[in-house]
Amino acid sequence: MAIVDKGYVDTNFTDADSPRVESVRDDLAATGIFDKVTLIAYCDGPGDIVVEFAERLVAGNPVYATQAGVLKEGEQVKLERVTVTHMRITHTGVDSAYRIVIYV
Repeated sequence: MAIVDKGYVDTNFTDADSPRVESVRDDLAATGIFDKVTLIAYCDGPGDIVVEFAERLVAGNPVYATQAGVLKEGEQVKLERVTVTHMRITHTGVDSAYRIVIYV
């Protein structure tokens, strides 16, 4: 597996940054692989974060059907063999930090 050469990292995720939406599809375009990827989301800060993934677009807008869940400090979630177009990270009231890694 190769890591997508794009860092999804925020070491000071504040309410003003939320929600953070990333177009994973654009970043995966260089690999030519858009499905069956592995994502690992880590919560590195004291505040909880909500991580959601969109598997498709409707009228050009992401449809967030997969919620990786609410992650607390030190927790991680791994989704394997998924199709993703976008991801959304939401602040829950206390500043935090996160990392998300994509493998193809």
